[in-house]
Amino acid sequence: IKMAGKWLIFEEWKRQLTSIANEYNTPLWDFNTIDQYSTESPPPLGDKNSQLKWYWEPAHYRQELGDLMLASMLNRDCGTEHHHLRFGSQIDIITLQDHLNIIALKLKQFMSEHPEVINRLMN
Repeated sequence: IKMAGKWLIFEEWKRQLTSIANEYNTPLWDFNTIDQYSTESPPPLGDKNSQLKWYWEPAHYRQELGDLMLASMLNRDCGTEHHHLRFGSQIDIITLQDHLNIIALKLKQFMSEHPEVINRLMN
């Protein structure tokens, strides 16, 4: 999203979702994070056998990550061996801007520390 030049649109989308959630007094969780789950190193190009731990492919997560999502949202372990880990953040109109700032900062840091990943994505 960042590399496609759509980050501001993405942030605006989150603002709109947060506003709607607030209007209906509905909890809103954001699992778009820069952390050990979303930054898992992909297998080398051409490697058709290795699998990611948390994702099937870029847009679909494995059950284990879904279990962590449920554990976070329900504030209980949900039968996962990683119950002590939390994933995602509950956001609202008060916390949204700080949340967006943290994500942007973590993304900038990740991009500067992992130019090989950025190069791979660009090619």
